[in-house]
Amino acid sequence: MKFMILTKEIGEIMNNIMSKENRSKLDKLWQKAIAFKYYNRCAITGDPVYNGAHHIIPRIHTIYRWDIDNGIMLSPDVHRDVEDNPKKFLDWMEEFYPTKYQWYVVNNESKYNRNEKDKVDEDISRLQEYCREHSLYNDD
Repeated sequence: MKFMILTKEIGEIMNNIMSKENRSKLDKLWQKAIAFKYYNRCAITGDPVYNGAHHIIPRIHTIYRWDIDNGIMLSPDVHRDVEDNPKKFLDWMEEFYPTKYQWYVVNNESKYNRNEKDKVDEDISRLQEYCREHSLYNDD
């Protein structure tokens, strides 16, 4: 609980440093990158999805909010199920996406031990580069 409060406080500091407009733009860019990586399809059902990016490590942990490795596409029904049953989702991820599961295990354990500003800056740069490479920018 102590760590969650600390992370929330750090997140609030980051939110105060960065304007709401910029956070919103980065959130939309992150959503587009995740959708592109999963071909606009739910990773579990394969159904078409156009607004279903899910943060594996919750976005309250600002350090992973825009990390393109921290996302997976889910249909609305699956997304609700994942939110209600996170253990079931982690079990599924371990079986069907072992590399992503390992990323989660390593990063979930270290989310309190990293230099947040440097990590966020690095993730924003990676996100922007990924979106440039795949022509995901537009005027939103």
